[in-house]
Amino acid sequence: TDGLALRAQAIVQSAIDGSEGARHHYEILLSLRGDDGELKSPQDFIMSAERFGYITLVDRWVLRETFAWISLLTDRQKQIPELSINLSGTSITDNDFLDYVLEQISEYGVGTSRLCFEITETGAIDNLPRAADFVRTLKNIGCKFCLDDFGTGLASHRYLRELPVDYLKIDGTFVSDVHNN
Repeated sequence: TDGLALRAQAIVQSAIDGSEGARHHYEILLSLRGDDGELKSPQDFIMSAERFGYITLVDRWVLRETFAWISLLTDRQKQIPELSINLSGTSITDNDFLDYVLEQISEYGVGTSRLCFEITETGAIDNLPRAADFVRTLKNIGCKFCLDDFGTGLASHRYLRELPVDYLKIDGTFVSDVHNN
């Protein structure tokens, strides 16, 4: 029903002196379009999609729409920013999802060096060997990976050895009061 929408949120490099870094890196975020046209949080929708087994279909939609946008930018000879795309743990451990990602990269001619897939620590641990294979396969063709919400799991440091990620997004509970403690 065209109720889903994607938006790109800038990932900005912070500097000690307060200057702002260049904005050429974005995280693709899913939103729901309300009856009034306003974009709203998809949190309840995502929780329902996970509970009822539809989250991989949501991830497929996000990939297809993002790759179509990248293809459009390429056709218009626009600069392609680095993009981070969140994937559910269910998708990265699904047997058919990796093939789907590779097909979409090929179909849309997406340059993999500009892609970073974000996976949550808790999503990856359900099937760590399969998640690690997923990460390695896409890293071999130039994609990058980020482990999101790092530190929320019980054995976070172990996953760093198992999952060859490029970046960590440290959970906010570790840094929210860093200026005082």
